[in-house]
Amino acid sequence: MTEIRIVEYNDYHYDVLPTWVYIYSSFVDPKRIKVFSNFDNFGKSITPFFNLDLSLKSVFLFSSQKNLIWKVIRYPFKLLVRSLFRITKYPDLNDNLFFRSFIRGKSIIVFNSIEPLKVLEKAIYFAKKNFKILVILHNGDLIYKKKYKDFLHLKNVKVFALSELVRDYLIGEGLIKVKLMAPVFFNHKNIEHNNSRTTFTVQGNVNFRRRNYTSLIKAVEKLVKVDKLENFIVKILGNSNTAEGKIIKDEINNKKLEKYFYFFDQKLDYQKFYNEVQISDYLLVLQDTTSITYSPYFKFKSSAVINVSLGFNKIMIMHREQSEINKLEKMSILYEDDKLSDAMLYALNMPEEKRKKMESLLVGRRDMLLKKSVSNVNEVLNQL
Repeated sequence: MTEIRIVEYNDYHYDVLPTWVYIYSSFVDPKRIKVFSNFDNFGKSITPFFNLDLSLKSVFLFSSQKNLIWKVIRYPFKLLVRSLFRITKYPDLNDNLFFRSFIRGKSIIVFNSIEPLKVLEKAIYFAKKNFKILVILHNGDLIYKKKYKDFLHLKNVKVFALSELVRDYLIGEGLIKVKLMAPVFFNHKNIEHNNSRTTFTVQGNVNFRRRNYTSLIKAVEKLVKVDKLENFIVKILGNSNTAEGKIIKDEINNKKLEKYFYFFDQKLDYQKFYNEVQISDYLLVLQDTTSITYSPYFKFKSSAVINVSLGFNKIMIMHREQSEINKLEKMSILYEDDKLSDAMLYALNMPEEKRKKMESLLVGRRDMLLKKSVSNVNEVLNQL
């Protein structure tokens, strides 16, 4: 029976894992699915899987600092000892422990990400050993890097993209075999909530290269000082205890807008992040065409908030052009450059009937993408 081994060496991208497990559980006994994840992010990586009947015995954890691998329940001692003798060889100790018992012809390695380069090198190593490998691409511009391009074109490497935008870009650049796998399943239970103020949320750590916070501050200032509105709050769901975070906090304080913002001073684990998304009213994307900095999100990179919106059925406020290229214009509140405040104002006054229609469209698109993803993965598995 085929065994699926899902690997994530990084301390991020764990939001994609629940969909992988959900999809593979449609074809493979969950006991045959094993997840290899970062020990330093135990809560983030493991929590989402418990309700999927994924056996604790199938979850592996590794620590890059300790250079040790742990199994949640246990791991055969002889395998541990045998691997210790190969600590100086490649792949490293972590890889030896995880892959030592691999039955090459009946197992598939799924790389949840192949960035940075050191992760790609691990994937290349196993590909050259003729392992069957699946990868998911988060950025379409990887196709321009020779090492990545050569790897992606290997016969025993099957490629998925996490959005139609990334998939279509890669196909246009000659990677014809790429298929869609949209991570829009989060296995998160609804939380009862009753917000006293309309809540807008911004996903991720404060990062000027990813989001236009200046436009956000200007929009909030207009809503408060011109439109005279106070019944809302903006939550930044990520670490703001950074140099860039200090810059926007100082600007907010200088404009006396601090009561309209809520910050977290550390990176949120996924359970906390999911809870905050669940109780929010709207998601702010904050990417526009005012700067070339955000141009990747209009060409070959999908904003992570899009899949979160679909997974949690939360309406996004996003740039019109970005919504059109992602086929979301009918289920999002749209705005043009420098007009974010108009979109937020509309959200604050949106008729309930219109809101329910948008949410219904989000559900329909999520279900369609998930169905297509299941079909695509099944097709690829049958080819291996």
